[in-house]
Amino acid sequence: MKKSFALYLTALIIITSFSACTGGGAGGGEDLNIPAPDPNITIDGGPYTVETLSNTGSFMYELDGLSNNDVFFIFTNYSNYKADSRPEAWVVLSEQETPLLITENSYIPRGSNFELAIRGADSLKQEEIEALASLQVAKKTELSTIYRNSLPISHSSATEGDTGTFRDDIAEVDVSCTLAKVVPVGAYSPKRLEIWVENSYWDETGSGGNGTINQTMVDYLADYFMNTTDENDIYHWITNVFGSEWGTHPFNGNLISTLNGKYDNSISIILHDIESDGVPGVGESRTVGYFTSLHNYINTPDYESDECIRFSLDAALYSSETWSTDNYWVKQTISTLAHEFQHMIHFYQKQVLNNVGFTDTWINEMCSLVAEDLVSNKIEVDGPRGVDYTIGSAGLSGNSSGRLPYYVPEFSLTTWLGDLYSYAASYSFGAYLSRNFGGASLFGEIVKNEYVDAEAILSEIPGETLESLLVKWGVANIISEIENPNTGITLNTGGFLNTTGNGTTYQLGAINMFNYIEKVTDSYGDYYWHTNGVNAPFIYTPFFLIGLDAPENNSNLYYEAGINLSGQHSWDISLPEGVRLTTIIK
Repeated sequence: MKKSFALYLTALIIITSFSACTGGGAGGGEDLNIPAPDPNITIDGGPYTVETLSNTGSFMYELDGLSNNDVFFIFTNYSNYKADSRPEAWVVLSEQETPLLITENSYIPRGSNFELAIRGADSLKQEEIEALASLQVAKKTELSTIYRNSLPISHSSATEGDTGTFRDDIAEVDVSCTLAKVVPVGAYSPKRLEIWVENSYWDETGSGGNGTINQTMVDYLADYFMNTTDENDIYHWITNVFGSEWGTHPFNGNLISTLNGKYDNSISIILHDIESDGVPGVGESRTVGYFTSLHNYINTPDYESDECIRFSLDAALYSSETWSTDNYWVKQTISTLAHEFQHMIHFYQKQVLNNVGFTDTWINEMCSLVAEDLVSNKIEVDGPRGVDYTIGSAGLSGNSSGRLPYYVPEFSLTTWLGDLYSYAASYSFGAYLSRNFGGASLFGEIVKNEYVDAEAILSEIPGETLESLLVKWGVANIISEIENPNTGITLNTGGFLNTTGNGTTYQLGAINMFNYIEKVTDSYGDYYWHTNGVNAPFIYTPFFLIGLDAPENNSNLYYEAGINLSGQHSWDISLPEGVRLTTIIK
């Protein structure tokens, strides 16, 4: 049987002050440490009130004393954390007295992917889970025999100009590469860095770009990741927050280590044409880079491991234009270094040192997206916020850059589908957490603690539940045009917010969700679309009646209950269990 909730608006009489009342349901207003219903709350001249209800079932919700106010409802579905699919439709929104019921249509094409820059490789997740399972039960007690046709490289003895073979884990083929750069261990380089380039792209003394990679391009990448003159590089900025990417551990029969002679204190960056798919055409997507923990394991018939701490970057994208450090794909490659480096660190800090299962993907990806956010103005790349890295304010309206244009509130936060909407939800939630609960220090602890699900977050924010954070995240989005509202519901900080991780300052820029609009690029060119025809966030209105599926598990649905309302208004509402209603009056 399908659940539904009905909502319609009836104008009543004018009262002179705000008040809220409910009837027919269980309980009244509930304060989740967000501003209680109080008409005197004013932030920078912009008054707003927030009320979260504990009601379920059918009830009438009334507001008195409105005076040209805008009213928004947030419906939070906080049920089914591990759900694999969207629940049956339960949403009916209409201003008509006879509610309109539409349960079959889905307006937003979930799974459409118009994004060119993809981080990571979801196709490898199952192999990594199986490998981790074997680690946890400690199946192997002795070093396994070599499986790969070509032996893993002895990195400690490799010199520039040497050749070797590395695995393209997505395409499942071996790639021949040349060692183009070695940064030895030194005063500012705690690990040996090696950069390998696929032979078909390597042109050491050439002009670089347009399908070739020369020494200048390799040196540029090396300096950003680990330079030899100071600690202003991705390696130090990211490890300051999240910890080391590899070190000692008790699994010497399973994982590479100095004790079994399989690890020599090095990190390898492999520049190759990931999946051998070249440069993308209009509307096509490409993988910019990926990390897989499979290479941290000893090479066996189960895991075709290169036996090194490594990640891959796409050579075709990095060299796709005439060489310039301002090229789009060069910038994306640098940002991808930060993103994938968090994944590398995450595996060691959480799965290896804590000996726990695989982290929920939405959390791991959230940490990597926040890593990009934290170092955006350090690496001089605009980052997932999509605003110029030099600008601390929320920027301009009509912004189609970054992750936030693809944030659809009613898509699940916790069920990962690997599309751009999943990335957008993870970044949006991470951006909210980092701007309200500790920034760099918070995310360092999320990565290092022993939890792999939502408890990884909740254990670091006392007094909060996933439900309360979902509600506050929704409120923060709806009031994000207001600078510096109350603690716990802030996205728009008005300028850079300074946050510290192990003595290093990281700056997070302001976010106004109403500045974003989704741009779609396909074979017909660029065009823009949105559920309400205006900028983000996605807010449904009484005048934009469309087919609505239920909000997915652990998500919000935003509804514009009325604009410029005065007097008393009431709404008949029916809520199933597991759905929370929050009202915002602006």
